[in-house]
Amino acid sequence: MEQHLDKVLKEIVQQPDTIGCLITNRQGLCLGAKGKINLNMSGIGMAISEQACKLEPNQNPPTIVLYSGNKYVQSIE
Repeated sequence: MEQHLDKVLKEIVQQPDTIGCLITNRQGLCLGAKGKINLNMSGIGMAISEQACKLEPNQNPPTIVLYSGNKYVQSIE
């Protein structure tokens, strides 16, 4: 499983303008991260994911993309 997560993280971080990626479980614990991202943000990412599930109930789990200027960070539950 770790190899699969690592592969997904590498693929996401290699996307243009992506500076980091964070994958959490449903409790908000960090399962993996790559790039410039604070591992302590996993709980906040999970809270955002829970709210996104309410907006898009058919997209469970959602992919969260945070934009900042000309770069963005993805968080996948």
